[in-house]
Amino acid sequence: MTTPSWQQVAAALGNPRLREAYARCVLDIPSSATKKELKKLVSAGLLHYSESSVGPASPPGPGSDPGVAEAGQDRKPDQGKNSDDGVEVNEDLFATLLASQQSSKPSGPDRFFHHGRITSLPRKDDDRHELLAHLSVRLFPAEDVLDEDQINLLVRTVARDVPSLRRALVDYGYLKRDADGSKYWRAA
Repeated sequence: MTTPSWQQVAAALGNPRLREAYARCVLDIPSSATKKELKKLVSAGLLHYSESSVGPASPPGPGSDPGVAEAGQDRKPDQGKNSDDGVEVNEDLFATLLASQQSSKPSGPDRFFHHGRITSLPRKDDDRHELLAHLSVRLFPAEDVLDEDQINLLVRTVARDVPSLRRALVDYGYLKRDADGSKYWRAA
């Protein structure tokens, strides 16, 4: 079974009739839920068909499930608990929904960015090399020769401390510059 979305669950519980039917199932109180209402709760993931049930109840007639009322019919309280409906409360739904909504932790160079910007250079040398290599490819065209203003403009898109990052890119060999520091290009 696929994990239902929180939107499906919220939509189902937003309906007062479905919310009452779900509450009765949770509390194991007899319900007057129709087959259609139970099917909606199942499709939202709030309920599931019990293992003894094969799926939705069959149409009225021989072999139909007397525990589920038809639309417009009332269920008699002595007809049994919700387990007779062939549905059970999905006890794992909310934990599953919460787990599916947790954001994954960034990996690679992305772990050094916060809202698209670098707050500081990594302390570990290997991490610093990884980030600087990523930035050199991401920011600087391969064969272009850029002046310092152009380099600063590009570096400013990812960091506030432009001189420190520019210097690190040069010191670690990811950017080359001419002797007077007026022209820069990406190292091969």
